[in-house]
Amino acid sequence: MTASSDCLSDTELDALASSNTDQGPDPQWVAHLDTCTACQRRLAQLSSAFLAADVTELKEQSSKASALREVEQRLKRDRSEPVTAGPQWSEAELANIRAVLQSDFDAVEPIGRGGMGIVYRARQQSLQRLVAVKVLSPRLADEASARERFVREARSAAAIKHSNVVAIHAISADTFPPYIVMEYIRGHSLQEELDAGRKPTLENVIRMGRQLASALAAAHKQGVVHRDVKPGNILLDLDAKKVMLGDFGLAIGQHHSRLTHSGTIVGTPAFLAPEALQPELTVDHRADLFSLGAVLYALCAGQSPFQGDSLLATIRQVSAAEPRQLNACNPEVPAWLSEVVMKLLAKEPQHRYQSA
Repeated sequence: MTASSDCLSDTELDALASSNTDQGPDPQWVAHLDTCTACQRRLAQLSSAFLAADVTELKEQSSKASALREVEQRLKRDRSEPVTAGPQWSEAELANIRAVLQSDFDAVEPIGRGGMGIVYRARQQSLQRLVAVKVLSPRLADEASARERFVREARSAAAIKHSNVVAIHAISADTFPPYIVMEYIRGHSLQEELDAGRKPTLENVIRMGRQLASALAAAHKQGVVHRDVKPGNILLDLDAKKVMLGDFGLAIGQHHSRLTHSGTIVGTPAFLAPEALQPELTVDHRADLFSLGAVLYALCAGQSPFQGDSLLATIRQVSAAEPRQLNACNPEVPAWLSEVVMKLLAKEPQHRYQSA
C-alpha cells in the first residue's frame, strides 16, 4: 500500500516519532496514524525499530495529544534515572503492602523504587535474617503480563547460583500484591555512581568487568539471557566490595529470546544491542555482551556510548553510529582495554566475543 496525498510527510512522521515539540504531537497526526496502516508502516521504517506495542498503546490513548511524548519521556527516564526513582504510591497502597509483609517481616523500610514496584529492607522473622523484599506495584498486580514477568524474574535469577548475582530466597506469587524475597545488598547502583559524577579507577573497572562477565557466563550456562544489563541493574555491594547483577525481569531463555509478536522493544535503548532493536531478529546471549560493553564504556567515559536527545535518535545511534573510541574519550584507558570494549560494541553479533 502506498501513501496517499492525505498521509503524513516524512518530516511529520519523524517529528511524531521523536516527540521533540513543547506542545506534544499534533492531535490530527495522532488521529491519522490511528487509522492509516501505510503511515504506521512508514513510521516503523523511518525509525527502524518503532515500538509496535507503543503504537497500540497510543491508539488506545489517541484522544490525548501528549501520548506520544509520554512514551518518549518514560523510556528516556528508564535510560537515565537511578533505581530509587519511581511512581508516586498512595498511602492506601503502601498500607496494603505493609499489611501483606507483616505476616513474616518486621522493621520494613523502603530502600528503592522502580517502574514495576518497590523494594523494602526487612528482617525475616522465620529465619531471623536481613533481606530485601521486592513488591509488585498494586497497580500492576491485576495485569497477567506484569505478574508473569515478575514471577519470571524470580525464577530466572533463582536458577543462577553465582557470587555476583543477587540471590533469590523465595517468591510469594499468590498474595496481593506478589513479592520476591531476595538477598539484601548494602549499597547502591552503578547508575547512582554515574549520576554523582564518580568514575571508578581503571583497576576497579577491570575488576567489575570480570565479575559481570562471570555472572553473565553463569546466566548463559543456565540458558538465561538477561536482556537488560545496564548500570541501574548493577549494585555495588559496599560490604563485599563487588558488583551484583540483579533485576532479571526481562530475562528469557535463549531458545525463546525473539521479541514478542507485537515487536516490542524490551530494555533500555542506550544499552541495548542493535539486534534487540529490530523486532524481526532473534536475540541471544551475545546481546548481553554488547550491553556489558556499553556499561564498561559508561564507567570509563562517564556516559553511555550512545547519547541521543530523543528515543529515535538513540535508537539510530545504536543501530548505525560508531561510538567514539573509548581511549579517545578517556586517554587514561589503555589501548588493550579500549579494544576489548569496542569489540563488545560491534554492531554484528558474530564480530563480538562469542561467550562471556
